[in-house]
Amino acid sequence: IRTGGLTITAAPTITTLTPNNRGAGSSGQTITVAGTGFAAGATSVFSGTLVTVTASTITATSITLTVTVATAAAAGLRSLTVTNLDGGTRTLANAFTVNAAPTVTSLSPASLARGAAATTITVNGTNFTTGMTVAFAGTGLTLGAVTFVSATQVRLTVAVASTATVGLRGITVTRTDAGRFSSTTIGLTIT
Repeated sequence: IRTGGLTITAAPTITTLTPNNRGAGSSGQTITVAGTGFAAGATSVFSGTLVTVTASTITATSITLTVTVATAAAAGLRSLTVTNLDGGTRTLANAFTVNAAPTVTSLSPASLARGAAATTITVNGTNFTTGMTVAFAGTGLTLGAVTFVSATQVRLTVAVASTATVGLRGITVTRTDAGRFSSTTIGLTIT
């Protein structure tokens, strides 16, 4: 709106975020903000700490964010504030949820010998979900599909090549919301 040489711009509006949740430990996640009145150079900030926006692509009706949720980010609801360069701002309360990161506490069995045939390994921890993946560091391991048992347990088969390097293989678990846990001190020991 232009009034006698003064241009008044409406503040942006925010209607939705897609997806509206990500797990702690996720990085480089694409989040699309739908709304109106977004302008080039607008900034987007989540409430709280440890949820950062590293890049954005802006049109008048959407902002595509690249978001990282630190492993230490507290689980819970976050608001999103979009501010245009002219100072127009809008906050959507409770727009985004940080899901608690998965953790791994133990494996059973915790070791396999070189040349071991496919053996079922149980991974114990917290915040597990259907569709999560499990990976071990290094080569010489053949992993089967991950079977979700409960929020505290998944199972998979692991076969070990006869030439596999001995020692501890760190574990990484990743949920479908990109929440992840990675450790170099917890994992599968090859003997």
